[in-house]
Amino acid sequence: MKSLRSFGIETYIPSCGRWETATTQKLLHEDDALFVVRESQKEQYEAKGFRVKSYPDEEINSLTKVRQKIIDDCPSDYCLQLDDDITEVHARTQEVRVQMENEDFWNELLRAFCIIDDLKIGVFTIGQEPSGDIRKYNRPFSFVGTGGTILGFNKPCLKARYDPNVGSKVDTDFILQELLYNRIVLVIHYFGVSHDVDILPGGQQFRKTSQEVYRSVEYLKAKWSDKIYDFNFDSNTSKIKVKRS
Repeated sequence: MKSLRSFGIETYIPSCGRWETATTQKLLHEDDALFVVRESQKEQYEAKGFRVKSYPDEEINSLTKVRQKIIDDCPSDYCLQLDDDITEVHARTQEVRVQMENEDFWNELLRAFCIIDDLKIGVFTIGQEPSGDIRKYNRPFSFVGTGGTILGFNKPCLKARYDPNVGSKVDTDFILQELLYNRIVLVIHYFGVSHDVDILPGGQQFRKTSQEVYRSVEYLKAKWSDKIYDFNFDSNTSKIKVKRS
């Protein structure tokens, strides 16, 4: 299959300190695996054979900054961002979970961009159910919910911007903005990923201390109110409480 780039989709993998452990590139066409890294780490990534786009460290020294920088600089209307630690993509129903071949994954990403383009939606993401647990599956799509790991942006329709005051939970805040301004996001549940969240060294997790998580949660509650946003510290999960009739 052709690369996503040949369809006008620019794909980026924001990464920090993971030139030894990054895995997402193994799932992508070689033309689509572009790592976005800090200038101070450019040589380490290039030494591993990765395609690299670098920025001065201070310009992308947080997930908030790097996500927005990628969106702003992306030359295409369609901007895809993938976490650097994805190890597997799977399709699922209520009965079964099946590992996807790489080309099937590319097809689903292309399909998702077609959907948000047709519907004039600003962003799609995937549900955050751990490891794609089939017991949690109850619908192929939802139009409200938390997101991350995979984010597709349709720039002409996108209205949210990443808030530099959010230390963690940056994607949740972004989704809430899109729900406020665009009234809808596309959350895909029929495929998902396995990844080493909060386990691998490097990444943006150097800021993700318990104090930082607590500060971000309190900031989001103050920003959106606890009627809209809540966080379960026992399960480490965010909850967006926007209702759809």
